Amino acid sequence: MLGITAPPADSGVLGPDMPGDDLTVTVGVGSSLFDDRYGLQDRKPAKLTPMKDFPNDTPGCRPVPWGSEPAVVCVGD
Repeated sequence: MLGITAPPADSGVLGPDMPGDDLTVTVGVGSSLFDDRYGLQDRKPAKLTPMKDFPNDTPGCRPVPWGSEPAVVCVGD
């Protein structure tokens, strides 16, 4: 049989199975998720409103082209 049957010797994984622990996925959404783009207007929480501007509040980076909601994936070892 051809194909991968075990992890590479230098991967640090003992055996053919990789444990699924130490994974964290954090997704933040804002009120713009519930506008007319995605059809979620009727599911918007009543108290969720756009954030107010703060004095001297300037983002340190440009907006990303695929949206304004951040996502962070962290994997520990």
